[in-house]
Amino acid sequence: MKNRIWTGVWALAVAVIVATGCGGGGGGTGTTGGTTQVLTGRVLDVVSTGPISPVATVSVATGESTTTSASDGFFLLDVPITAAAANVATGSYGTWTFAFPPSATDLDLGDLWVGPQKVILTGTVKDSVTSSPVPNALVAFAGRSVRTNGMGVFSLADVAYSNTSQTGFWSIEGRVQADGYFANGFTANGKVASAGTVSVGTILLVSSGTGTPPGGPNNVYGIARKAGAGVAATIDIFKGATEVRQVTAAADGRYYVWLPVGTYQLKPTFSGTIGPNVSVNITQSNQILNQDLAIP
Repeated sequence: MKNRIWTGVWALAVAVIVATGCGGGGGGTGTTGGTTQVLTGRVLDVVSTGPISPVATVSVATGESTTTSASDGFFLLDVPITAAAANVATGSYGTWTFAFPPSATDLDLGDLWVGPQKVILTGTVKDSVTSSPVPNALVAFAGRSVRTNGMGVFSLADVAYSNTSQTGFWSIEGRVQADGYFANGFTANGKVASAGTVSVGTILLVSSGTGTPPGGPNNVYGIARKAGAGVAATIDIFKGATEVRQVTAAADGRYYVWLPVGTYQLKPTFSGTIGPNVSVNITQSNQILNQDLAIP
């Protein structure tokens, strides 16, 4: 199952307006300007990697409204704009509480992961060129979010986990965003809990202030060629319809870029001539791909 890249409460970083005006238990006044907001999201099982079964009961922590998740895990709930947490009651794993910032607009909570155990997820966010820590970066994973401290360190509590099977845990896609940097995805693939803590190590962010690739990290590389010769092409990188990065190849056509797990389209341009889109698919965070690009 392919998980949404905007996992957990990452979507809370920007309010998402939902067209529907009322939800599972609360009949309210709808979107911005009223007394209620619409919460949407999906409850997923870290063991099965699919929707929670039997379905979960979702309510706000203050108890004003309640609903049940659908067979695909999706839920929609109308809640007061003062609400700051949602309770997810499951048959197998008890009740999980997911916090979110009070908002006058509707919010997509993303994928809320539950499971038989809870762990603390830790790591450090650093600049990919200087290796200096990135403070106040927003880190989201499994329905939880937190800011890094002054040393770039983060600690996410109550993250869903299974001691018997880590496949689902490893499939969760986290995300990091900080001012002045490209947003970056990450996973805990291959990491297991020790004394209730999982460390994902260092997550590197690439500065958004330059179009040329830094010395590292990179996991996609190749040569952009025109008429068989390497050229300093500009390479626009898209994920779906959204441009996520732009890099400039060196004079010999060599380019390097780091991309999180996902499928991307690379579009090279040189002297006004656009080459055909080339698709690359990153399936693991440690995967390395060699992809040359041709410009007619």
